[in-house]
Amino acid sequence: MKKKSWQERLFAVSFMKKEKVRIIRSRMNLSGQRVLDVGCAQGVVSMMLKGNDQTWVHLDPDFANLPVARPVLGPVLIHNAGLSLPFADDSFDDVLLLDILEHVDDDRALLTEAVRVLRPGGRAAVSTPISGGFFLFNRLKKCFGLTPEIYGHKREGYS
Repeated sequence: MKKKSWQERLFAVSFMKKEKVRIIRSRMNLSGQRVLDVGCAQGVVSMMLKGNDQTWVHLDPDFANLPVARPVLGPVLIHNAGLSLPFADDSFDDVLLLDILEHVDDDRALLTEAVRVLRPGGRAAVSTPISGGFFLFNRLKKCFGLTPEIYGHKREGYS
């Protein structure tokens, strides 16, 4: 029996990651042939969404994530720290932006780029962490010094 990757083991015990995958699958049929995953991080959520009959391109602004994600996501991993996506217009059937917008300087510019590379009639999934001081959990994190900057967040305030 193949030993599970740490990403698979983490997914198995993470309610939040399971819920994110469940929500995306229930609201978006990732049936397109070409899928762009902007902000793949270390591959935990992406590996659970991937279909075998699709071509996936994974992109992340943090170069350190790519070698960690490669064993579970495969070889098509691109380091892209900028806001412009290195693809032609209308290149992808589906685009995922999962927990990436809070990490970039200009979230609107990245969304504009995602729309540009999405084919007409294509679909996009966008998720961001819920933030703000009105959530007890966020207030507790700040008490322990866990500020948005520690997570690499450029902004708070998504709802």
